[in-house]
This record gives sequence, structure tokens and C-alpha cells, in this order.
Amino acid sequence: GHVVESARDTFTSGTTPVEGYSTAIADALAHQADVIFLAGTDVDAVRLAHEIGILSRAQPDNTALANLKVLTGPAVATSLLLGEGDSADAFLARSFPEDMQRIYVLAYADPSEWSNVPQLEQPTLFTDWAGIFQNQKESANNAPPPDQNAIMTYDAVRVLARAASYVKGALNGPNVRAMLNALGNGPLPAFDGASGRISFDSLGNPGDKALVMLQVRQDQTTGASTFAMVRLFGALH
Repeated sequence: GHVVESARDTFTSGTTPVEGYSTAIADALAHQADVIFLAGTDVDAVRLAHEIGILSRAQPDNTALANLKVLTGPAVATSLLLGEGDSADAFLARSFPEDMQRIYVLAYADPSEWSNVPQLEQPTLFTDWAGIFQNQKESANNAPPPDQNAIMTYDAVRVLARAASYVKGALNGPNVRAMLNALGNGPLPAFDGASGRISFDSLGNPGDKALVMLQVRQDQTTGASTFAMVRLFGALH
């Protein structure tokens, strides 16, 4: 495939209404694109996906519209896409789950990335989470599974603690930073986090860090929308 760059700025994040995305959709179709990359928020993703759905239902023979997808970044992986909340956009997501299924999200982490790993090899975060936050008899009173923010926060605290444990001299910022940079580089092993393996290159960027592509899907039993893993990139452990 190839990337089509459009010179037109067709939306204002969080402000453009559903019908305002028709220009971006027309632009994508004119360039025979099959995916629109949206650098926006969850609200923008809901509205764009719904407008694609509206246009597709009005033109049922248009296969390009029928197959048009939306690709977004980590900020969009929120429960709004699943229809949770009382806003107008949450109502759209609840009312038109088939439109939300056009959305694919690249997320920093998700419990589903471990679905193909034996449970004994999975991070303890998930069993600990269930024991602490999902121990009520009434399922409605239980917390949802940890999202990427919870998982990344958990990893951030633990990887800092691990780096600090390797410091031989004064426990200060520069020495902890040096140990962080040493993880996975030389004798110190990479850190096995709940979001995947953590190590850093010479510029401080994560090395081969796991990313998960999620799609909004509808549970066949309950009818509720959920995030499901489509593909895993990078190293888990």
C-alpha cells in the first residue's frame, strides 16, 4: 500500500460535527484509500466512523465506503468507543456499534496481548487486579479490566524500582537513569513488564516495545462492544 497525504485540514478536534467529516471521507475515496489515519481524539473517531456508516448505508452498493476503516493512536483507546458514558457521542457509539467496528486503535498496552501466552507466564498484574477490583458478586460493581493507562503506570513504577535496585552508588536521578539505559543492554536483562519487554536504546527510546492493534467488536453473546486484539507488534517477553 501507499500513504496519501492530503493538504486539506478538514476537521477541528473535538469540535467538528459528524457531517463535517464528509470532506475527509470524500478525499479518501477520491484517492482510493482504504484507511483514514485520524490524528484526533476518541470523540473525533466516533464521529468520523459514524459519518462513514451513514454514507455507506445511503450507498449500499459502494464497496469502497463499505470497506473504509479508521486507524487511530493510543489516545483513542477509551470506553467512549464502546458506548460507555452519557454524552451524545457515547449514545452514537451505543446506537451504531457497527460503525464503531470500523475503528482500529494502536494502543500502548491491553490485557488481550497476553491471550496467547500460558497463564503461568502472564504478568501477575491481571490476577492481582481481578482479586482486588473484580471480587464483587454483582458484576456491575466490578471494575473493568486494566486499560493501557493502568498497565503503563504499573510498569513505570516497577521499572523505576528495578533500575533503582541496580544502583551501586548514591541513589539519585542520574544513577537511576543510567540503570534504566542499561536494561537489556549488556549484563542487565530487559524488564518484563505487563505491557511487554522494556529496554531503551542510546537515545532513550523503547527498544522493540510491544504495541497492540485493537478493533472495536461486538460480543456475540451479550451484544456489548469490546476491544479485541487484531495484531501484536514488538516483543512481549
